[in-house]
Amino acid sequence: MALKTSKTTAKKKTTTKNAAPKSTKRKAAEIEDDDEDEEDDDEDDEAEEEDDDDLLEEPVKKKKGTKANKAEQHEDEDAGKSGSWFVEGDAGFEKKEQLDQLAEMRRAKAVDRFYLKDSTKEAIDPNTGAKQTEAKIVFLDSKPFSIFEHSLQINGKYGNMYTCTRDFGPCPICDKGERPTFTMYFSVIDTRKFTKKKPDPKTGATISEPHRKLFPAKGVAQDKLKEILAENDNDLRGLVVHVKRYAAKEPNCGRDFKVLGRLTEAKLRAKFPPELLQPVKYREVLAPPTKNELKAAGIHIAVVAGSVEDIESDSDDDVKGLLDD
Repeated sequence: MALKTSKTTAKKKTTTKNAAPKSTKRKAAEIEDDDEDEEDDDEDDEAEEEDDDDLLEEPVKKKKGTKANKAEQHEDEDAGKSGSWFVEGDAGFEKKEQLDQLAEMRRAKAVDRFYLKDSTKEAIDPNTGAKQTEAKIVFLDSKPFSIFEHSLQINGKYGNMYTCTRDFGPCPICDKGERPTFTMYFSVIDTRKFTKKKPDPKTGATISEPHRKLFPAKGVAQDKLKEILAENDNDLRGLVVHVKRYAAKEPNCGRDFKVLGRLTEAKLRAKFPPELLQPVKYREVLAPPTKNELKAAGIHIAVVAGSVEDIESDSDDDVKGLLDD
């Protein structure tokens, strides 16, 4: 990002320091079929000039015997500030802490999300024949776990999902202008097998096995799954469904669903290992972000309503006597 400078002409020309850039914040549109994981949207950064009049009140003069003039003193004061491609001083430690917190958050809530590419980006695995635009999935639960959630761009990457708290308290992400999307979550087994980029360090396997994923149903996909529920005794568990995505504007979970049949509990146990057959623990994986998690995302607040910190802040003294006569 280029930095702007401002120049003022007086009897003598004095050049001001570079103004610090300010990045414009991305505002996510609340579209039912919005694909929050697409990374092909380009965003423009803008730089705004700061008021440098105070720097120009007196001409810069170098006094005899001094090692630095006023301009050099201002440069010393700027030590530790960030540029468009670097961080300096303590900002480097702060950035490292932010990255560590983000990594820890992802590990604690690490469950793969089901995702299909649109048909314009079709790719077929040469070894397994698996496609990235369609899949055969097995549902593991009967009803959805539904939330409002935000998708944020952090360090240039999309797909950073945060549960919105606006239904029961202030949402610091909404306050920054980011709008949430209503999402119904299911647990599914993605039966596709893909060639690994690197062999498994423990087993040496080069082909992935079917594994459990979060299935984020949005927009028209929610309506279709409601119909499938009604047609199958309001129970999705064990249903084998072929799902496909065509256009880029369709939900990234797909919108074309075809029920192929249902696996009984005995057949589920015979076909998949037991650790794959339990639905995701939604209340843990999708819990509202903590203060530290938001801080790592660049959002600074006190305590998030409904987070673990908020719940644990109620001491014994706060609730003492509530059940007494």
